[in-house]
Amino acid sequence: MVVDSAFDWGDDRHPATPMEDSVFYEVHVRGFTRQMPEVPEHLRGTFAGMATDAAIAHLKALGVTAVELLPVQAFNDERRLVDMGPGNYWGYNTIAFFAPEPRYLSGSDIDEFKAMVKALHAAGLEVIPDVVYNHSCEGNHLGPTLSFKGIDNRSYYRLTEDHRHYLDYTGTGNTLNASHPAMLRVVMDSLRYWVEEMHVDGFRFDLAPAIARNGNGGFDHRSPFLSAVAQDPVLQRVKLIAEPWDPGPHGYQWGGFPLGWSEWNGQYRDRVRDYWRGTEGSLPDFAQALCGSADIYSHSRRLPGAGVNIITVHDGFTLNDLVTYNDKHNESNAEDNRDGESHNRSWNCGAEGPTQNPEIRAFRARQKRNFLTTLFASRGVPLLLGGDEMGRTQGGNNNAYCQDNEVSWFDWGDERRNDPLLEFTRCMIRLRTELPVLRRNAWLSGVPDAQGRRDVGWYSVWGLPMLEDEWTNPAVRSVAAVLDARFAPSDLPTSRSVMLIFNATGEDVLFTLPRVPGHEGEWALRVYTAEGHFPEADAALHTPGGKLELLSHSMALLTQAPRVTPCAANTPCLSAPTCIPAASPSACGRPPPAPPNSLSIPAPPASWCRARPKPTLTAGGNAKCPKPSPAAATSGASTANCWCPTRLRARTRWAPTSRAWWSTRSNSSGTRLGRAAPGATPCCTRCTWAPSPPKARWKRRWAGCSSWPTPASRRSNSCRCRPFRASSAGATTACCRSRRIRPTARPMTSSASSRPRIASG
Repeated sequence: MVVDSAFDWGDDRHPATPMEDSVFYEVHVRGFTRQMPEVPEHLRGTFAGMATDAAIAHLKALGVTAVELLPVQAFNDERRLVDMGPGNYWGYNTIAFFAPEPRYLSGSDIDEFKAMVKALHAAGLEVIPDVVYNHSCEGNHLGPTLSFKGIDNRSYYRLTEDHRHYLDYTGTGNTLNASHPAMLRVVMDSLRYWVEEMHVDGFRFDLAPAIARNGNGGFDHRSPFLSAVAQDPVLQRVKLIAEPWDPGPHGYQWGGFPLGWSEWNGQYRDRVRDYWRGTEGSLPDFAQALCGSADIYSHSRRLPGAGVNIITVHDGFTLNDLVTYNDKHNESNAEDNRDGESHNRSWNCGAEGPTQNPEIRAFRARQKRNFLTTLFASRGVPLLLGGDEMGRTQGGNNNAYCQDNEVSWFDWGDERRNDPLLEFTRCMIRLRTELPVLRRNAWLSGVPDAQGRRDVGWYSVWGLPMLEDEWTNPAVRSVAAVLDARFAPSDLPTSRSVMLIFNATGEDVLFTLPRVPGHEGEWALRVYTAEGHFPEADAALHTPGGKLELLSHSMALLTQAPRVTPCAANTPCLSAPTCIPAASPSACGRPPPAPPNSLSIPAPPASWCRARPKPTLTAGGNAKCPKPSPAAATSGASTANCWCPTRLRARTRWAPTSRAWWSTRSNSSGTRLGRAAPGATPCCTRCTWAPSPPKARWKRRWAGCSSWPTPASRRSNSCRCRPFRASSAGATTACCRSRRIRPTARPMTSSASSRPRIASG
C-alpha cells in the first residue's frame, strides 16, 4: 500500500472531548447535505459538502460534540440492489478498508476527506466513522470473488468444516476471521491508518461481537482482536464504541466488552421506549436506564460513560416515526415488507401515519419531547440520530438501507427548519452542558449521609420516598427523582441540583414536590414537555411541599441551587450546608466524592473565609490558635478559628475542631471513615498531625492527647486519650473526654429510599 502524506494538516488537533461530556450525532455524509440549499450543488452529498460553513453551523448551533458517520470506507453494491435500481445507501458492504468511498468525493482527491476532518476539528467536533470489519462485500459461496476470496479464502474467512461454505455470524453470507493473524493484521493496520493518516477520533464497530470471537467462534473478551487493540498505543488514545450484538450464537453481548470500550446501549433504548408507551412494570428498568445502566456496565468496572444511550438510530424508526407508526412500512424496499425489525416498541398515539387531528399531533409532539428530555437527562453518553431534531421522517420505513433518495435525505425546507423541536433540542443539549450533575461519570447509590443527603432520591407522587411495594407494582409509572449537585463538584456557576418528574400514565397526575435536605428554596421549572422549555429567569417557581400537575405522558425538569449561607468575616466554613467565602464562591459548599466502600461522605474541604490564613498549629498553641485552658479542654469547648488538618488518601484536608474526625485503614477494600454524631462534644479540642511509620497512612493526632484513637477504641466507637509530653515548649497535660463516634450512614438495605439498586461498584 502506498500512502500519500503530503496533506498539510497545519495546527490540526484532536478535540479529545471527555466521554462523559460528549454528545454524538449519527449522520450520513450523503444524506446530510444532499438537499441543503446553502451548499453549492456540486458539493452536495460529499465530504466537501460536510465541511462547508452551512453544514458545520447547523452542528455547532445544535451543540453536539462529535459526528458519528455511517460507513465512509469504499463499499460495493449487491447485485440484487443494482438490478432493482436503488443501490446500497448505508454502505455496510466494505471492499477497501484503506480507501474513502469514491461516491462521496466531489473530485478524485482523497485529501477531500482529510480536509473535512480538519474543518470539523477546527469547529471542535470529533469525527467517528462507522467501520465494518465483520464481513465483506463478497457474500456467501455464490457471491463474487473480488478480494479476500481470491487471495486466501481459508485465512480471511470463517468456514464450515468442509471448507466449502461460510459461517455466517453477520447475516450477510460471510464472516471475516479476525482471529487469524492475516485478517487481524489487515484490521489493525487499517485502524491505525485512519487514526494516523486521516486523523479520525475513534470508531464505531458494526456487529462488534463478530470481530471479537476467538478461534472456536465464541465471543471472548480476551480474543485476538480485543487483545491487540488493548496493547496498541495508537488506538488507546481514541474512542472505541461497539455495537454489542450480532446475529450469531450468543451474539448479544451488552456489557461484555472490556475496560476502554463503550457500547451502544440497546437496553436503554428498549427500556425508555417501553416506559413512555405505557408498558406495565417498566418503571424499575426505566430508573436503571436513567441512572446509567449500572446493571449492565458496573460489573466490568466501567462507569456510566461506557454506555452510549440511544433511542433511535439509522436502522429503525426515526423519532418522528416512532410516535407515528405502530408497524413498519418497508414496501419501497421491494422485499414485500419482510425486511426490518417487526417489534419496534413504537406507539402511533392513536392513528397510523400522518394525521390532521390536533390532539394526536399535540400528543406526538409531547412524546418526542419526552424522549429527548429523557435522553439528555440520563447518565451516560447521549446519541442523537441526525434529523430527529427537526422531525425527519422516512414514512414508516425502518430499514432504509437501499433508499438513496428523499426517503433518507434530510429535508431542509422551511417547515422542518422552523419546527419548534429544533430549538427544544438545542436547549436540552445546552441544559445538559450547564448541569454537571446530569453528566457526571459516576454511579449513583442513593445512600444517605449524616445530613440525609443522597446523590439520587426517589419519591412518589405524594412527595414521600418510594416504597418497595410501589417499585414492584406494575401499574406505577409516575415517579420523581432528585439529583443533588453537591455530589457532582463543579466550578460552573450554572451548577444546580435537578428534580425530574415523570408521568407515563394515561391520566393527569398531581405531584407533591418532595422536601429534600439542603433544598429548602424554590425549584425553577426549566422543562415541561407538555409546553416546552424555559430560561431560568422566566421559569415558574415551585416550593417544596407544593403541588405540580403533569398531563398524561409528560415530564418536568426543575433546578435549584443547594442551600448555602453567607460567610461571615473571619469565620471558617464548617459543613454542608456551608457558607460561601467572598473571595471564592466555589471553594466550599460541595462535598468531595465518597471514597469506595466508605461509611460516610467526608466533610467538604474547608476554606478560610476572606483573607484569613489557615492557623499554624502546634501542641503549645500560638497567636492564631491559642492553647485552650484545661477547663476548656475538659469541657470539650473548642477554640474559635482553630482547625484540624487530617490526611486522607495522600491529601491534607482541614476540618474544624468542632467536629471529631478520624481515619484508618480498615481492610483491603479501602478506607473507612467515621465521625462524631451531629452536635456531639469533640474528643479533643486541639489537634496537629504527624507522619506515621513507613507504608502506613497518615494519622490524626490530637494536641494534648498521647495518641490517636486505638483500634480497640474504634471498634468500641469511643476515643481515649492520655497525657503526654508535647514538645520542647514544655510539658502539657490535657484531659480528653471520651465520646461516642458513630458512622453517618449505614449500608444499603431494602428501605424505602434505596430502591432500585442503582449502583454496584
